[in-house]
This record gives sequence, C-alpha cells and structure tokens, in this order.
Amino acid sequence: MEIIKEELKKYQSILDLGCGKDSPLCREKRRCEITGVDNYEISKVHDKFYKNDVLNINQIFKENSFDCVMAMDLIEHLTKEEGIELIEKMIKIAKEKIIIYTPNGFVDQDAFDGNPNQIHKSGWDYKEMQNLGFKVWG
Repeated sequence: MEIIKEELKKYQSILDLGCGKDSPLCREKRRCEITGVDNYEISKVHDKFYKNDVLNINQIFKENSFDCVMAMDLIEHLTKEEGIELIEKMIKIAKEKIIIYTPNGFVDQDAFDGNPNQIHKSGWDYKEMQNLGFKVWG
C-alpha cells in the first residue's frame, strides 16, 4: 500500500473505482482531485462521486479523463469476463496510469455488512496480471 500512496502523489486527478463510503485514498493529505464511483455505498469523502456500476464508466467519462484510474479491492468482486472488460475501460479513461490492488489468487469471501457486492467472484494471480501487461508489486 505504501508503494501505491507514493505513486499517487504524482497525479492531479484520480478516479477511484469501487471506492465504497470510506476510501483509504481520502485519509491521505492530497493535492489532487479524487472522483469516486460505487454502485452500493455513497461516498462523502471524495471531491466528486457517482453512484453507478463501475462497468458503466465509459458512459460517464470520456477517454483520457483522469491522470490515474484505480481499482482497490474491486476486481475480485467481478467475474473474469467483467474484470477484463473493466480493465479495458480503465485503460481508455486513464491518461497516464491504472492501478489495480487485489489479492494474489482467489480468496473466498461472502457478502457482509448487508452488501452483496462483497462476494468474491474471481481471483487474479501475479502471473496473470503480468500477462495482461501489468508491472506487479507484492
């Protein structure tokens, strides 16, 4: 997580996908604008927030809209097909970088806190992410 925090200091605009109501990004001192998208929780800690399905981001934002587009603890809640679709959309919306933070491999998790979106539907290992062209840390 420290690597991500340092990396984010480089950007003026960040799109935080699947941000929930209390994104760890908003606990940091920052000089950039952070926009959140989540279809379940309403975030009051982002500069802007859209209550929407993350798979609809191409309908909300234009190509190259944000310096950095990130999905922290999100992609494992999607099917593999949805995850690939999301990555493709993230690449189009990001000007410079996309960041994905996910467990290495499948980790079983059921719904909790009344949120059915917390169920894990897929697992992504480091080799798979490297094969998609990502630099992998951790």
